[in-house]
Amino acid sequence: MEQIYTIGHSTHEIDYFISLLKKHKINCVCDVRSVPYSKYNSQFNKDKLLRKLNEHQIYYIPMGDELGARYTNRELFDSNGIVDFAKVRKTEKFQSGLKRLAQGVARGFNLALMCSEKEPADCHRSILVSYSVKKMDYKINHILADGNIKSHDKLEEEISLEYKKQWLQGSLFNKNNSDHSLLEFAYKCKNKEIGYSKDVKSKKELLEA
Repeated sequence: MEQIYTIGHSTHEIDYFISLLKKHKINCVCDVRSVPYSKYNSQFNKDKLLRKLNEHQIYYIPMGDELGARYTNRELFDSNGIVDFAKVRKTEKFQSGLKRLAQGVARGFNLALMCSEKEPADCHRSILVSYSVKKMDYKINHILADGNIKSHDKLEEEISLEYKKQWLQGSLFNKNNSDHSLLEFAYKCKNKEIGYSKDVKSKKELLEA
């Protein structure tokens, strides 16, 4: 099974970040940030990152327009004003981004989807993008801050466990629920937790403020 990696740049020094990529033989970074700049970690601003990756013969592909998480189209927001990932996945741009990833893998590139968050479960690279990539029959490996790997299957197990109590409480009288339903519920809960809002900060942004 072909595979795609993800990675968060977090607060890493740029040389350490490069070492993480090399450890896993990544030769192409797909930047899925809607805004490819970092206020507190300027080493990951688009231009600086591009130059550094070029020095190490690693391709840089900006894909925030296709696979990013920030939108202004109100049709892509839920009733609470948060970007609805399920709606985003159906857009032509998002589907085009997935096709570009598949083309890159087919051409022999070892891709890593890059965003800013340290933990993959706190980032749309997992909850929005990897959700769809898995359905394309790719194996997904999340590169952690210490260089170890967490499989997307493991991540799904963890988020399912995180929200299982809520799911059970809400499904007390529904005898037909399945583990798949629990997983979908967990994805929706994560979407609400990390999703971008144009008017109201996400719960995660409020915690970090």
